[in-house]
Amino acid sequence: MKKNQIIISTIIIILIFGGIISWNLLYKEEIPVKELVSDKEEIVFEEELQVPLMEPAAEESVFGLTAWVLGVDAKNNFLIIKSERNEKELKVFVSDDTELIKRDLPDDLPENGYFIFQDKKIKLSDFKEGDYIAITTSENIAGKTEFNNVINIRVYFK
Repeated sequence: MKKNQIIISTIIIILIFGGIISWNLLYKEEIPVKELVSDKEEIVFEEELQVPLMEPAAEESVFGLTAWVLGVDAKNNFLIIKSERNEKELKVFVSDDTELIKRDLPDDLPENGYFIFQDKKIKLSDFKEGDYIAITTSENIAGKTEFNNVINIRVYFK
């Protein structure tokens, strides 16, 4: 009988501890993040923001963009473009080191839908108003209205 009492007592103790642990895991009080941060740091919670959360955050660095060509000045080596993202007009200076590429679809598209663009080097004078382009730069162009240090410009088919 004593052996049975020990086994039953052990099972009851295990169930009690298991219940306590389960209760703590399920109904654990969450510690607010503000309490975990030092007094010197301030955290802005979603409720405290003045702008809706769906608006994009301010851009800190941009090294490429897509745009539409509005004008070409081959003599002075620049393009006037309209950024697709924020619809601003920008002036892009092109140097001798800038790679200018026309990117076309292949003449015969395969049935499986996979294809490789056909790239062809072009000159600045080959650009036309209405061309859709992708630009890659080596400088941060966020907030700028004109820039140089352009690595490449790819013109896509219309």
